[in-house]
Amino acid sequence: MLEPINLEKELERFFKQLIKKSRKNLKSDGSNASGNLSRNMSYKVKENKNSFEADLLMPKYGEFINYGVKGVESGKSLKGYKYKNKKPPIKFLKTWLKQKTGKFRTRDLTQRAFMVQNAVYKKGIRPTEFFSEPFEKLFATLPEELVEAYGLDVDDFIDFVIK
Repeated sequence: MLEPINLEKELERFFKQLIKKSRKNLKSDGSNASGNLSRNMSYKVKENKNSFEADLLMPKYGEFINYGVKGVESGKSLKGYKYKNKKPPIKFLKTWLKQKTGKFRTRDLTQRAFMVQNAVYKKGIRPTEFFSEPFEKLFATLPEELVEAYGLDVDDFIDFVIK
């Protein structure tokens, strides 16, 4: 007879692995300039009588880095995100530039931030799949009983978890 699975324990294992692999992907891809996204990734799992809640918590921009954002001229997004008439904020681009390239005079930094802003607006942000790729691989390792008992599907589970 099979041992009953401990839902909360399995989901804890799943999320710990997911965050570990996602952080590794961010670092190896060079998408972890400030480290803020890596530092602020966490999860919450709550088991109820006939259901469960599972949340991957991270700053909102993590979704844009994962799925990408289509620019007004080129690029692609795996979730349909696209720039229409609002450009990325200069404030964050200045911070990113300082972390990536070092010190600037204030005027140079602002000029470069505007150049990056226009480039990102036109070309978009390429998808990295830093968390969706390990998510799908780890999903395949979940016990079959858990997947069947809750009727889980990879795409629906990703959407459910990142809300």
